Parts: sequence; C-alpha cells; structure tokens
Amino acid sequence: MPNTPVTLVILGASGDLTHRLLLPGLGTLLRAKDSFDLHLVGAAFDDLDDAAWRQRVREALAEGGCSGEKAERMASETRFEHIDVTDVDAMRAFLAELAAEGRPIVLYFALPPAISEKACEALTQIDLPEGLRLAIEKPFGTNLESAQELNRLLTRL
Repeated sequence: MPNTPVTLVILGASGDLTHRLLLPGLGTLLRAKDSFDLHLVGAAFDDLDDAAWRQRVREALAEGGCSGEKAERMASETRFEHIDVTDVDAMRAFLAELAAEGRPIVLYFALPPAISEKACEALTQIDLPEGLRLAIEKPFGTNLESAQELNRLLTRL
C-alpha cells in the first residue's frame, strides 16, 4: 500500500510537551517507518523563528533515534507559524494555505484544555478542509463535565 503524504501541524509547538515528548516520539516513528512521508508544521502564539524551530526539530528527532538524511530533510522543510489558534480569521487563512498544498492535514492539539476548547470553537466557524483529522492531547478537559463538553464540541467538527 503506498504511503500517503500528510501534513502534521502541532498546535502549541513551542511548548514543553512538544519538545520533550512529541518530537522525540516522531523521531522514533520515523526511524521505525522509514517510508513515512510527513511534512511538519509547528504553530504557536510564541515568537519562534523558523531557524530556532528547525533546530528544535533536528535535536528532538535525533533524541528519538532519527538522524541523518531523513531527519535533516524534515528539519530543513519544516516551518513555524506564529498564530493565535483561537482567532477564526487567522485559522481560516492558515488552514486554507495548508489545504492548497494538497496533502491531508492532521491538527495535533498540544495545548492546555481551555485553549484546545477555544481553538475548536474557532474551527466550528470555518469550512474545514476535506479529510482534516484532529488529535487531542491529554488531559481531555479538566473533569468529567468539561471532557464531555469538549467531546460534544468535537462532534460538531
């Protein structure tokens, strides 16, 4: 079965979760699945430039066991987007730009529960790209009630 290229967008990419766990985990995945075709985009409200983001990606992939040509190619092709994920217009433009690249998009929410909820509320106001997938990081809400509310919001998407 051919490998379909995917754009993985990490929302909250400048955070500790991304640095300590997600990117090294991605390095482990890429080491194990050499043919995995992934375009990585980091997105966060922080002012991180592409060069600093690329260096983080390079180091974290190596920590996960992916180095050499594959890691260098991913690090050189990745980019960082300064964005407020709760801003409807900013997210609309960002997703339209990604969709125009023609790859399926996965939005990974490496965000606190309250920000994830606000970002999802913003997404309900956007015509989402065909095939968009969402990945929500734990904790999922802050208690049972908020988790159920977030789940109801996600079903609207």
